[in-house]
Amino acid sequence: MDGDKKIGFYNGEVLENGNYEVGNICIIPEYQGKGIGTQILKDKLEENTDRNIEIQYFKQNPVGRLYERLGFIPSGETEFHYQMKKPKTK
Repeated sequence: MDGDKKIGFYNGEVLENGNYEVGNICIIPEYQGKGIGTQILKDKLEENTDRNIEIQYFKQNPVGRLYERLGFIPSGETEFHYQMKKPKTK
């Protein structure tokens, strides 16, 4: 939030298998490119070091390089998404 203005949203959840799944990190365009989404993701990674973390993203989105820098490795793909996983660190 920027004051009282909502600038995006995040959702994620613990799955039945115990892994944590990052659902969505969405930041409105005027706030993109400022590291907000990256910081949200880093915070969630820190909160879940005791779990494997799963994420997927649309194939046309170049965010995969960021995920690789944060320790994610490719784990599969669907027709529209790439899937990645970050192994637990604790």
